[in-house]
Amino acid sequence: MQKKEKIDVYFRMNNRYYLLFSVIQMKGNGVVDLKITDFYNGFVIETPDKSHEDGCLTEQEMDKANFIYNAEISYHADGSFLRKNKDYSTPKYYNPYGEGVRWTPTDSIADFQPIMNIAIRRMEIYNKSIMLFSRC
Repeated sequence: MQKKEKIDVYFRMNNRYYLLFSVIQMKGNGVVDLKITDFYNGFVIETPDKSHEDGCLTEQEMDKANFIYNAEISYHADGSFLRKNKDYSTPKYYNPYGEGVRWTPTDSIADFQPIMNIAIRRMEIYNKSIMLFSRC
């Protein structure tokens, strides 16, 4: 990817495409440094309990959740993984794995590096879709 190149990631359901998020390349010269933004439906739910792989939360867990309406995630070349909450006048940064903790540097990822779980539970509230047009 070239610097500032953007890839939109969609899923397809019932002949419509739904935007999950966008990935933007932040560096040039072949250095992989990614920003993940434009999350589906405009917000991210952050919870203190990270053990839900299916994304389903109880009512009590939702009461403790933090709704972020302007979020970004970045995965940097050195392996640092940061979340950015831009809901405040001064953005707040957070490394969910601890200050200074690094994952795999991007030039050492050999195959696949999972970094987040997206769970969509109610499609009727999902508002970003486009129609699929087939050519005859």
